[in-house]
Amino acid sequence: MEIKEVIDLSLVDWDGNVFSVFFLPNCNFRCPFCHNSTLVLHPEREKTIPFKWIENYLKKRRDFK
Repeated sequence: MEIKEVIDLSLVDWDGNVFSVFFLPNCNFRCPFCHNSTLVLHPEREKTIPFKWIENYLKKRRDFK
């Protein structure tokens, strides 16, 4: 699994909760309103975030509330 982008901290997408958002490439939908069209059409243009970075990131924030 490739992860191409990360939003470290989001307060608006899930009311009352703090969380991170991970973006994956190669969606097979072609929504005209998509704000991540680069990830859909040209995922090779975005760098892949190493799994080790993701693992460390999640471990550090495991108990964050």
